[in-house]
Amino acid sequence: MKKLFVVIGVILALLIPLNGYAVQPITPLEMIDAPTAEVVDHESVLVNFRVYENGGLLTKIVFGVINRLQLGLTMDIAKVIGRDQPELHQPQLDIKFRFFDGNVYVPALALGYNSQGYLYNELLKQYAHREKGLYLVASREIVDGLELHLGTNVYDFEKDIFYGFLGMSWLLGERFMTCFELDNIRNSDEVRVNFNLAAKFTDNLTMELAVRDMVVAANHSPDRVLKITYQTWLKNMVKSGTAKSDGK
Repeated sequence: MKKLFVVIGVILALLIPLNGYAVQPITPLEMIDAPTAEVVDHESVLVNFRVYENGGLLTKIVFGVINRLQLGLTMDIAKVIGRDQPELHQPQLDIKFRFFDGNVYVPALALGYNSQGYLYNELLKQYAHREKGLYLVASREIVDGLELHLGTNVYDFEKDIFYGFLGMSWLLGERFMTCFELDNIRNSDEVRVNFNLAAKFTDNLTMELAVRDMVVAANHSPDRVLKITYQTWLKNMVKSGTAKSDGK
């Protein structure tokens, strides 16, 4: 845990020189593991790298296909860092449609499907922390900068067992955000408690440190996660490619 605080201190030190430059506040598409009702803007692209325990790397790319609809693909590679042979797992789908923006009485609502789990178990041939599957999520700003998110999901359509998730995101000025969530809510011994701190370096680049499964049990310890997110617009990528071509 001391190492985690050292990393947080380094991030804060790096942000001090940038304090005079304004950035847009962080918009969380997800808290830590659980989704929110937010989606990426139309014609934007988001790339996310998630480094997790035992040198694993989960990469996600999300496209703003049309207004309110995002389509993403994920690629999980276990043991990509270290001496062991990397293990490449099957790519998965992540899609979300924000069908209601919310009003005074009803929160924003989104329907999605995510087939990506966490921590693949080679013996069972499935993820230890199962995918969200089909989910419905609601997001509502309670006070300025503080949002509440709650939803339900089902991944096993044969058993039709529904799970819940609940959390909040809190903007701390322009550059920082923290999230706290209760995930996999069904039985008390299955609930995962997760927490993060995100820092925005530029309008394109965000870094996040998270602690998953914080309630220590006899068979596991908390999982520390590093996430790096880069977001841009398709038109910016086209302009950059055109400028390079013209410069040749």
